[in-house]
Amino acid sequence: MRRFTEIIVCTAMFAISTRCFLLQGVFLPIQVSAGSMAESWYGPHRDFVCPACGFTYRGGIDRPPSDGATTCPNCRHIGPEFNTQPERPGDGMLIDRVSFAYRAPRRWETVVFRCPDNAARYCIKRVVGLPGEVIQIIDGDVYVNESIAVKELEAQRSCRILVHDARFAPRKLLAGAPRWNVSGNWQLDTISKAFAHASNAESVKQEIHWLPFQPGISGGLTDDYAYNQGESRRLASVNDLMLTGKVTAQSTGELWFRVGSTETHYDVCVSLESGAIRLIGDRQTMVATEYGELAGHEFEFEFSTFDRHATFAINRRRIIQCPLGASLRASPQSPWSLSIGARGGKVELRRLQVYRDIYYTAPRIANTPSDPSARVRLADDEFFVLGDNSPISDDSRTFGHAGIPLRMLVGKPWKLLW
Repeated sequence: MRRFTEIIVCTAMFAISTRCFLLQGVFLPIQVSAGSMAESWYGPHRDFVCPACGFTYRGGIDRPPSDGATTCPNCRHIGPEFNTQPERPGDGMLIDRVSFAYRAPRRWETVVFRCPDNAARYCIKRVVGLPGEVIQIIDGDVYVNESIAVKELEAQRSCRILVHDARFAPRKLLAGAPRWNVSGNWQLDTISKAFAHASNAESVKQEIHWLPFQPGISGGLTDDYAYNQGESRRLASVNDLMLTGKVTAQSTGELWFRVGSTETHYDVCVSLESGAIRLIGDRQTMVATEYGELAGHEFEFEFSTFDRHATFAINRRRIIQCPLGASLRASPQSPWSLSIGARGGKVELRRLQVYRDIYYTAPRIANTPSDPSARVRLADDEFFVLGDNSPISDDSRTFGHAGIPLRMLVGKPWKLLW
């Protein structure tokens, strides 16, 4: 009986404390009203399901397509008419007003602050520049004190934008080529969406059988956004890419991961038997390390070229992070893409997903500086903030004064799922 009474009292005290926290504004509930942080945080939108591949995507209500038809970002087929779907509210959030009382925001962290032009309104953006730093945006990347700002793997996961999910392949090919070009020793299970490679021999002297990803009809991956269905602008070619998936290694052999163009590419070679891992660029080994035997096991992988660095991880543990060439840049004439190769042995690939990094563009809002590479020096209490949906975001590129003072920060947002 005493134990039961203690539980009731503790539960009541917790409920009263939580209510007081909410009433006193420690956690402030609000709703996202615009799309400047898509695809991380959505404003009012409509949901669409692609009739070809079944992929679900969202389009902002303030960016309807001019012809009424939407386009699936996963398979590039024509989707439902924009106005046929009901309007959905923006994401709900709780603002934690306590966290930044004990520490300063970190780079790549999402924050809520009072809007510079209207202190009664709140803005949500991502911190990219810290107090006292000099910030530039060059070719879509953020530079801090003239050096590129490099995301650790956790920040890459937070910023990445999905380009293609192989679990949603068109039931039949309506236009163009399939995104993953299956040929030779590779086979696709159309039910499980798994890609299998089988070889009669396990010798690594065999040739590498490649499974290439087809970026699209235009030839390369660009900084397009599914949310901006009606946005008309010149798209930028991107080479900050990420490939993820799950591998079942049924025997020994080698697994290869490639990112790059026909002229410049980088490979990660994984020996399934020994666990030896090499990063190869320009036919030379840049990094060599070991993980442990992988033959006979399942494992997840992540391979990216964000911020001019090659990053490779197994089971969410970073194995390699190495700087790449300083002059690398994708273009329509030399687009970047991805491939997976196998030499010898039997492997199965599932849940293949292709992502890109945020590409920060020049601002497209009237009466703002047109040169995004201009240097901005932050004061000792200021932060430089940007929206993930860079083409339509009003942020430190467009504010009258770029830096956001510490006193204007409200807190850290937490997404409400409802």
